[in-house]
Amino acid sequence: MRRSAPRCRARGIAAPPRAAAQRASREAPELPPDLVFLGHSAGAEAVAFVADHLRIDAPRTWARLRGIVLLDPVKSFLGDNIDTALAGIGTTALPALTISAPHSLCNSLGTGTAAVQAYLHRPFVGVRFPNGAHTDAEGASSDALGEALCGRPRNADITALRALALGWTDDFLDSTSTPAYAISPHRHRMHT
Repeated sequence: MRRSAPRCRARGIAAPPRAAAQRASREAPELPPDLVFLGHSAGAEAVAFVADHLRIDAPRTWARLRGIVLLDPVKSFLGDNIDTALAGIGTTALPALTISAPHSLCNSLGTGTAAVQAYLHRPFVGVRFPNGAHTDAEGASSDALGEALCGRPRNADITALRALALGWTDDFLDSTSTPAYAISPHRHRMHT
């Protein structure tokens, strides 16, 4: 039995941007015609959550969403937001891919990646860098504390993550599949 996604309780999230801008005496910028969401760590859970709420509550904006990229997603210890969101997204054709590091305390032992594998019933859902660190997405902007707790990103992983994330984003926006960013069976794959 599929659970329905909970309604958004945070009124500000569901409020139309124009109304919020009007209250702030500002002009609301127009959203681009095509959208791709990308998030790292808990931000990846937020990306999936927002995307699924667009599917449910804002079909016109959902129609403009071309894909999501989840960078070493972390499942919150509060609720089942990523599970519910990915279960909903999994019923659609929206491209959703992940780039993950090995299980560690910083990615909640891989629970976000496990949710991707459990709820996106697709032949390919992303890659796991065998020597990656949770901080790979931070690249050169990672700080000493993050590196001490979560691992120091290697240049090769930073470069590969950036190339895949940007390549997939371009492919989502162009409705294409660039061979350089398509994953062959000989690379590190995550299967569902």
